[in-house]
Amino acid sequence: FLAFIRTASTTTLPSAAGANKTSTNCTGDDKTYNHNGCSKNTINIAVWNCILGYAELLTTHSTDRYSIFPLPIDALTRLVHNEFINVVRNLLPNVSNGENKNDRNSLFHRDMAKAVSNNIWNRVSSKKDVRDEKHANSLYVCLIGGRENRSLDCFGAALCTVIGLNCMGFNGSILTLSEDHAYESHSKSSCNNDAGNGNEPVKESPSSMVDIVKSNLETCEVAVPGKTLHAQKRRGREISCTFDERNANKSKNDEPKITSESSWLYMYNNAMLCDSTPLILAAAIANINCSICSIGSRGSDFFYSKPLYVLKRELLWILYDERHLDKFPFALMEFAECEEHVSSSRGMEESAIKINHETTYPALKMESLYSTAISISQSKFRDKQVYPYCYPGHYHKDAGNDDSCQEYRLVEALRLYSEAARVSSSYIYDAGDNLQLTRVILKLAEYTMNDILQQSEERTEIVVVGENDNNSKDEVMVARKWNNRDHAVAATTWIIAFFDYLFLWEEYTGFRFLPILTQSHKYGIGKIFNGYLQE
Repeated sequence: FLAFIRTASTTTLPSAAGANKTSTNCTGDDKTYNHNGCSKNTINIAVWNCILGYAELLTTHSTDRYSIFPLPIDALTRLVHNEFINVVRNLLPNVSNGENKNDRNSLFHRDMAKAVSNNIWNRVSSKKDVRDEKHANSLYVCLIGGRENRSLDCFGAALCTVIGLNCMGFNGSILTLSEDHAYESHSKSSCNNDAGNGNEPVKESPSSMVDIVKSNLETCEVAVPGKTLHAQKRRGREISCTFDERNANKSKNDEPKITSESSWLYMYNNAMLCDSTPLILAAAIANINCSICSIGSRGSDFFYSKPLYVLKRELLWILYDERHLDKFPFALMEFAECEEHVSSSRGMEESAIKINHETTYPALKMESLYSTAISISQSKFRDKQVYPYCYPGHYHKDAGNDDSCQEYRLVEALRLYSEAARVSSSYIYDAGDNLQLTRVILKLAEYTMNDILQQSEERTEIVVVGENDNNSKDEVMVARKWNNRDHAVAATTWIIAFFDYLFLWEEYTGFRFLPILTQSHKYGIGKIFNGYLQE
């Protein structure tokens, strides 16, 4: 993996006409395939992603889990070539709809994106809602989905589409990520350069993306689940069409209307552009879900595959050491979470976090990674991302509960949760756009109530049975007794800030939509202030 990443970092992706028939597989061995236009990097991205998906499904099954190694690399490589690359390459002459194939314009690019995306969604099972579909994020799932009743999530669909477009020679196709969605982007100039003349389109890094995205990029909606004609019609079109359609259906003239620029779900002006081989693989690795499926168990999310966590952690260390995560907040957060759950010696090393230009404080490497993700989000993405504050908030919440001497961490968790609410309040609420975001806010309120403002207390109950007395010990949740009054005051301050930002969000939007701002909600403002902040 390291050898491939270093090679991919120093070479450019050839276009269709410039690609030769010799490619390098993921082990570094040279093999020859009859796939004109499918570059070495593209083949390796596909194979590596298939390996990652295979490892994830192998180790997270509800009942039958197996060792990741040895990997059937040859079999997975054949699977990629026979069932994916051959198929998408055969789509090439069938989607031009009369367009001149020498004119690689935007319409032709969209035809390609639509054809690849339709083919991908036709391979997997059709489900009503794929938002909560687990382990649905890889090319491997795409290839075996129809046989095992699996579907894809939005990331998996967008990733497979981008890989497919690159297999067709559209090397300017970019995997584009918001915090909860994924789609395809391509530079306007690349529509005339891709798949025909051997010129690699000029690529912009995420650091400059904010300033050039409107003028230089076009987008394609590809993560539209389903096999209906309506779903197929939506694929391949500009993401702004989604908002034009949604706004046209709004009944009230004064109802707030959002655009792709103001949307949280799409984050058009602040999305992450995975415009290189290492960044695409970083996204694929960061999206690995280590939770073990458990049918009928409410606590399934608390069981994880340690071997998969270790694999994910080690691959992210390689990308981190090669400086490919320097501008990728989500990958850094997932990396830190890996170290939090399955720590390595490097993750436990002491690091330093900058408070300002002159002051630092010591912290573990994993905490430093969380801090770096926040800094990148602030400097490169206009501080428009919510999750960089949630991840470290959860980290401090858990650390503060595990050690009573670190009560200050509970305060820090509340501060970070209030920062997440602040960023949320910068968006105009729309039910279709902010569904997941409101779920996140509700979860933060739940954590605040159950894990920070309450603590477990052991109580002994004497039960008399005949002549014998039996002591029964049970843990009950009671209001937290703060050891330090300053911590209690600070906690109250940040809770007030959290709800204040949520009120601001409703005020900014123009109507009420958050249940936790009512008196009756079990994790709402009424319960918190009446039950736990009286003193």
